[in-house]
Amino acid sequence: MTISANDPDVIWLVKLLARREYSAFEIAERLSNRGVDSDRIELIIAFCQAKGWQSDQRFAEQLTLYRLRLGYGIYWLRSCFQQHNIPQALVDLVLGQVDASRWQSALAVAKKKYHRMHATIDQNKYILFLNRRGFTHQDGKDNV
Repeated sequence: MTISANDPDVIWLVKLLARREYSAFEIAERLSNRGVDSDRIELIIAFCQAKGWQSDQRFAEQLTLYRLRLGYGIYWLRSCFQQHNIPQALVDLVLGQVDASRWQSALAVAKKKYHRMHATIDQNKYILFLNRRGFTHQDGKDNV
């Protein structure tokens, strides 16, 4: 079975990818929900990856930058990558490319959000707040 750019499922997928990046796992779920069989799904995803239309690395990089801007930490990001079935080697590669200033800016955003909710800083609550946003216990202690 061959796949071409004129295939209706490929056309649908390209329209989907034009809006935002998707992981291969998300694409497989969406195609499965459309009633496409699993063998055909693998062929469609491979075709789109070969054309450069879909890339899990590009998806992971964009998701990382977006979530950092929202003030989420490394552990939250790792959890998010697990939900999208991104391979661990790719996760390590993408998170290794993030420089320290981006982590600090994410921490600053989280700190700003906490201060909007609470007038005074209770160190334990602040540390728990940062833990829920994916930062380490030490990050919270260092930035009170």
